[in-house]
Amino acid sequence: MVNLIAGEKIVPELVQHDFTATNITAQLGEILPDGASRDRMLRGLAGVRARLRGHALSNLPAAERAAEGHL
Repeated sequence: MVNLIAGEKIVPELVQHDFTATNITAQLGEILPDGASRDRMLRGLAGVRARLRGHALSNLPAAERAAEGHL
């Protein structure tokens, strides 16, 4: 869902056959130590959070803004 909201790959999507211990370990190895990959993911997640919160002047809940297409 995060990647859909962002319109880009923010977090890895390990679904179905890609959800293996090897792939999980590899992805965690990319983000657990401080570094560029972790920083990029955190910036992307902050951007998604900001989109979900919407404009400071909007008093509609995020779900209603999403339903109206105002994210």
